[in-house]
Amino acid sequence: MDEICVAVAKHLLDELEVIEAVRKAGADTIVVLTGRGATEALMDMADTVTSMNCVKHGMRQGWAAQKGAEF
Repeated sequence: MDEICVAVAKHLLDELEVIEAVRKAGADTIVVLTGRGATEALMDMADTVTSMNCVKHGMRQGWAAQKGAEF
């Protein structure tokens, strides 16, 4: 569910409805929720939570985008 965490955080989607939809998927189904600002309830029900932050990137130093990395 691409960028669904943002939609929940901005109250565009109801958090409880999203949680119920994930629960209905069943134990043998892998569900991936993406987007920043995941609520505590979404993170609590997750098996894995990842926060990605760019600390340093060559493009900031003038490197051109590289095939296979940036596109």
